[in-house]
Amino acid sequence: MPEFADRTAFDDVSSNYEELLSKGLSLSGETSNYFAEKRVNHSKAEYSKLGNNPGCIMDYGCGTGGSIKHLFDAFTPNQLIAADVSIESLKLVEDNFSNPKLKH
Repeated sequence: MPEFADRTAFDDVSSNYEELLSKGLSLSGETSNYFAEKRVNHSKAEYSKLGNNPGCIMDYGCGTGGSIKHLFDAFTPNQLIAADVSIESLKLVEDNFSNPKLKH
């Protein structure tokens, strides 16, 4: 079985993840929200080719939840499961989203 990165390393950056991400994306001139929305819209366009809409979505590696709003908007699932190795990131997801369809 492969070794995974120390989970606490992800917890250590969860509180300022968006700030770090914004610094990394600054050369593009766009925000993390812009890229999250584009990723989800691309996924929606590809999934639409299958002719149905998913009832449940798992955002695996959801981090602090940057794609969650876009996933709800694009797919309107009955349930969205946010999964991440970082407990601190999942706490931020819980604090920032109050949708009863969101599980983590």
